Amino acid sequence: MRKLLSLLVIFCLAISTATAAEFSAQSAYNWLSSKSDSAGSFNSNVFDTSWAVLAMDKAGTMSAPAERSLKWIFSQQSATNCFPSSPCKTKDTALAMLAMNKLQRVDNMTKIQEALKSMLVPSSMPGQWLLEVSTDKTGTCKLEWEINGQKKDKIVAVDKGRFTECLNSYFLNLKDCVSTALLNNPGISVKVDCTAVEGSKFITLVYRQANSFYVLSSATGDTADVVINNGCFGNGPGDSSCKKDPSMYAAWAAKETSMALDVKMYLMNAYSEESADDNALLYMATKDARYLAALKQIQKTDGSFDRNVLKTALAVMAMKEDSAYSEQAAKAVGWLKTKQKADGSFGTVSETAAVLYAAFAEGVDAPPSDYVPPGAICNNDGKCQMDAGEDSTNCPLDCPAEEGDEEPADTFSDCQVNGVCETDYGETSKNCPTDCSCGDGKCDDYEESEGTCKRDCAAAEPSCGDGDCNGDETEESCPRDCAEQPVTTSGGSTKWVIIALIVLIIIAGGIFAAKKLGLSKAKPGQPGYAFPKPIGMPPMGPSKVPPMRQMTSSSKPSGFARPAAKSKDEELDKSLAEARKLLGK
Repeated sequence: MRKLLSLLVIFCLAISTATAAEFSAQSAYNWLSSKSDSAGSFNSNVFDTSWAVLAMDKAGTMSAPAERSLKWIFSQQSATNCFPSSPCKTKDTALAMLAMNKLQRVDNMTKIQEALKSMLVPSSMPGQWLLEVSTDKTGTCKLEWEINGQKKDKIVAVDKGRFTECLNSYFLNLKDCVSTALLNNPGISVKVDCTAVEGSKFITLVYRQANSFYVLSSATGDTADVVINNGCFGNGPGDSSCKKDPSMYAAWAAKETSMALDVKMYLMNAYSEESADDNALLYMATKDARYLAALKQIQKTDGSFDRNVLKTALAVMAMKEDSAYSEQAAKAVGWLKTKQKADGSFGTVSETAAVLYAAFAEGVDAPPSDYVPPGAICNNDGKCQMDAGEDSTNCPLDCPAEEGDEEPADTFSDCQVNGVCETDYGETSKNCPTDCSCGDGKCDDYEESEGTCKRDCAAAEPSCGDGDCNGDETEESCPRDCAEQPVTTSGGSTKWVIIALIVLIIIAGGIFAAKKLGLSKAKPGQPGYAFPKPIGMPPMGPSKVPPMRQMTSSSKPSGFARPAAKSKDEELDKSLAEARKLLGK
């Protein structure tokens, strides 16, 4: 019986594996293409559209729609050359740069790089920026710099390497002993002229944090130009606080476009060794193989990174650049294939595009222009099906806005469509319905604080559209929740898995009942019955048989107990384990 049960388990698991949804890069590109509007934008969002451009361009067969989407990105450029025009954002500008670079549209790159650099803000890292002049002579060094068009300078005395006016230390603290302005202007260049000190000299810029010293630059000679890269990025202009994620993307874009921008000291301080996206983005920004080694250490046994689609895609991008990590990259790609949804996507536009760009760009054709993803809310059939979620925002062809319903032109000035209700930027369900709309499955800050969306924020009272047919809802009053739906599957796998599991449960139940009633056990005297073997008696040869002795309750060894019979659950667990082991071979 146990073998039979094991075979049944193997059979059912094999069904679930064989009927799993077949991965299709083509269906993913079809889905991605369907999310573009007539102008070429994706969600009217520079970040999403830039990711889509990267994916479409890499596919090769989609160069025309990629160019159209890039043209839309250019249309969102502000007067100060950042993206989008209102409000400018660091990540959007960085991704736009990457997209333009991949399509070799560098005609405006210098201005955009300057716009990104203008978003730099001074970091508040706890370390010290120090200057070292190694010499065995005495003299003076002159420091010169420029801020906002005004030239500044300071002369410091050096006595055999010691700065006598700065605690007589071998290190000149640039903030405390020269000017705080040097740290408040990220990327500022300081010319160090030690011509007045005779002999050979080494001029070194050092960053010190606690007992760790980082040599950032070193030069031999009388003069040297040192750059104090005490910078980081916020979300955009006006945000003076350092944010790790925008800083990572800006550093990556700077590296890819050969831009002179360095925020690695801030990133090294903010970096988490356990973060997959930190390691991936830092590798792509610095090409330092230590971050690939760190990625290898945190990869899950299933091949993923934090079981997160975007993080795993970023990790694949990084690891593919070094053949030493091809095995890890292949395992991560295998996991990504299992995350494809029934409609072909991997989640959001940016997630799907990032996955395609990272791993699946070969062998796809240009998607049909009239493609509609399976299960899409908007089917463009000419009927406005409001009970299915279609409205003038997500399905304008089927549900065109009536005259007088349009919002004033300036209503959306604070709205940057990116799928997140950013209340910090003034977005609400009124001025940014695409991001802050009720029914998008996300309980946004505005919806929660105002209590305006029971469907998204899991209110206690039932409501139509929450996915449950409850309360007074009927098939007539709320077809979205109560209409009989066909079993949805991912490539048809779920239905067969459920059937297989039901069959398994019925068979297992029959076996359990048979054993419980004694129907499967032979009785003494019947064929197949075997007397139990004595417990605790080791096998012995004829000459080693000990004299027989009756064991009474008083003569039993301390702690002696008859081993408990295995429960039916234990037998079933063991069978399942054997089945999994067989499958793994």
